[in-house]
Amino acid sequence: DINCGCPVPKVVQCGAGSALMRDPNRVRLIVRAMTSAVEIPISIKIRLGWDDTSLNYLDVAQAAVDGGAAAVTLHARTRAQGYTGKADRSAFGILARAMPVPVFASGDLFSPADAQAILSDESVAGVMFARGAMGDPFIFRRTKALLLGLPDPVPEMAERIAAARRHFYLSLDLYGERVACMEFRKQACSWLKGIRHGAELRSRVVTCKNADDYESFFQEWEDFPSAKPQG
Repeated sequence: DINCGCPVPKVVQCGAGSALMRDPNRVRLIVRAMTSAVEIPISIKIRLGWDDTSLNYLDVAQAAVDGGAAAVTLHARTRAQGYTGKADRSAFGILARAMPVPVFASGDLFSPADAQAILSDESVAGVMFARGAMGDPFIFRRTKALLLGLPDPVPEMAERIAAARRHFYLSLDLYGERVACMEFRKQACSWLKGIRHGAELRSRVVTCKNADDYESFFQEWEDFPSAKPQG
């Protein structure tokens, strides 16, 4: 998946991410080179454009498809917007109906209902959860249940804690203790968003410096009344 959507300055300054939205021909050449080099499908993620004066997502998507892209994901904001304002959901259907490949929607997807609303336009092939999945991997099964008309499988707090703990230990294996412990502070804040005693637990987790600190944090979280089974 080629990222032509990242708006972060350090990425854009080196010509990557959403800087590629300024040069559709370069996007075509990159996709063509990649599809020629590998046997797996190549997809691309784009934005509406660089700013409100250059909404060229249709041109960039077409360039990618001309280069051999098998699918396109649209984050319906410009690079100038970053993550502010509202994603333009009308653009998803416009792009989907213009492209001969599947088009996926991204931006402001924070609940199963958000996904359902976008997928009511049957031309859109699917949705991509990004920030909406941070601290909430359960959003995928809950969305599937909603689309199938099944009961909402809301996770118990114990399941949430177990998943957060697993996330931390996977990070520990991947990054090593120093980096994992530093990076997981912000991830932990996502896991704690919207729960009772969240502020108190956040003030605790931002002081964690090593794996033992985090294990103590998880145990403390388990001991909160809100984590106990009801009934």
